[in-house]
This record gives sequence, structure tokens and C-alpha cells, in this order.
Amino acid sequence: MFLNISDLLFLYICRILMQSYQHMCQRTQVIDIQSYATQGYAAPEFVNTGSISAKSDVYSYGILLLVLLTRRPALKSTLMGEEAVVDWIKAFREKLLQMMDPRLKGQYPKKAAFTVATLALQCTLVQASSRPEMSDVLQKLKKAVRPSKCI
Repeated sequence: MFLNISDLLFLYICRILMQSYQHMCQRTQVIDIQSYATQGYAAPEFVNTGSISAKSDVYSYGILLLVLLTRRPALKSTLMGEEAVVDWIKAFREKLLQMMDPRLKGQYPKKAAFTVATLALQCTLVQASSRPEMSDVLQKLKKAVRPSKCI
């Protein structure tokens, strides 16, 4: 079975994300606290206490995945205030695939999208200790976007 353009684009985005994270892990970095706390991407423990850990990065990566899947900003202004993409997804979790980027018009590998969205939600759990390790996230992401799994 052949993959269509949206399938290839989805796989390409996931591949770029994995490569960028692997590159980031290979270099030593000094964390600039202000740029780290970009609205909507900062982990709850950082917002509340200022503490940063590898699990904080996992949270931010989960938010990035949700933003890519839904095409919603990490924080969106509404009449009731600001709404985080993670809260929006959790409120309508049973309709996960209906929240995908509408520009895709349903033309994407549903199983892979559901797996990536579920993984992103695991990454954004409030308790840092409940989040997966980044190595596990990358392994699951690679498995989810294999062409044989996307059909």
C-alpha cells in the first residue's frame, strides 16, 4: 500500500523532531530560564517552583507534539481567559482524532496519529515522576511512525 503526501509529511515532521532532540542531547547547554519558560510549554513544576529536570523537557516535548498534531497554539486566548492546548485535549480526549489539524482533512495515518497523541498526553502528565523518560518517548515515537504502522 502506498503512502499519500500527508502520510509522508507526518513521518517527515516526526523524523525532524526526533533528530532535533537527539542533536540537543549531544551538546552541553546553558539553560536560559526566561526562554525556557515560553508560555504554554513550561512544565508545571517549573512554573510552580522554578525547578528544571529532564522530565521538564519531556513535558515541553509533549506540548510541542500536541501543537504539531492539532495546529493549536500552546496557549490560546479565549473569552474565559487563556486555554492550554493540553487542557483542551484532555477535556475532549475521547474525540482525540477529531482534534487533529483540520488542514489535514482526515488524510493521515489514524493509528499513528492516535499513538503520537496518546504519547504526547503521557508526556504532559502533571506529576513529573509519572512522565516517561525521553529515551522511551523517542523509542515509542519511532515505532509509531514506521510506515508499516501508519497504514
